[in-house]
Amino acid sequence: MRSERAGAEHRPGFRLRAFVVFVVAATFLIMLVTGLVLFIAPHGRIARWNDWRLLGLGLDPWTRIHVLASFLFVLAIPVHLFFNWKPFTKHLADRWHEHLRPRLELLSGVAVALCLALLAGFGLPPAAQLFAWQDEIKASWQRAGAAEPPFGHAEELPLPELARRTGLDLEATLAHLAAKGFRVERMETSLLDAARALGVTPVALFAELPKRPVAPPSLAERYGPGSGVGRKTVAQVAGELGIPLEDALRRLADRGVPATADTALKSLAERTGGESIELVRIIAGER
Repeated sequence: MRSERAGAEHRPGFRLRAFVVFVVAATFLIMLVTGLVLFIAPHGRIARWNDWRLLGLGLDPWTRIHVLASFLFVLAIPVHLFFNWKPFTKHLADRWHEHLRPRLELLSGVAVALCLALLAGFGLPPAAQLFAWQDEIKASWQRAGAAEPPFGHAEELPLPELARRTGLDLEATLAHLAAKGFRVERMETSLLDAARALGVTPVALFAELPKRPVAPPSLAERYGPGSGVGRKTVAQVAGELGIPLEDALRRLADRGVPATADTALKSLAERTGGESIELVRIIAGER
């Protein structure tokens, strides 16, 4: 009887302090994993058009998990400090008196953190190299076979608007979808809705839908906002427009914008203070 009573007295109940510690640790690990996934994931327009997935999750679910974990982490940190305020302040005071007086290491550490934040904000080396590496990783998904959408968020447009902008034969498209088992009840239905209902990717469904001959999209439609043209190099844009690279580089140089084949339009636009679409027009010979 006495041993049972002693065991009951020492049996811990639910400890909120320990719970908060585990929440902080778990959310940090989730943020670490999701942050790495989002770092290497393709750009949004590519991911959604090709229905990119990793471990069964698409880009949007990975983003939501990362945001929610970050939010929970931010909420848990003050609670963690509340429960551990006395040992935290005592430890900080001891360290301050023993080691952390204003000395070279402390000032250098703070200076490095602030410098990195400023370099990232202004896009300067070495932070710029990290983001350039990220762009290279994201662009590799296209080189590996991921298709480019006709324009940003094309899969989210209602089918009538998508048909108007891409040349889909709307009436034949609706009949084709019905034959595959998906009947469009509302004209607000998007290509993404249909693709998910049929268990295919937007790019695969779009490729098989009937189309009618239409005039090619203008440069503004093809390379407008959301197209990701800023991340493309001069060589890529010239190839898409069917223009010899030498002509593209010469046209840019004639307008006072010297570049190389591997120069991204975004960096050229930042250098000239203009927009990427204006550079596309120069390459195309429209300016």
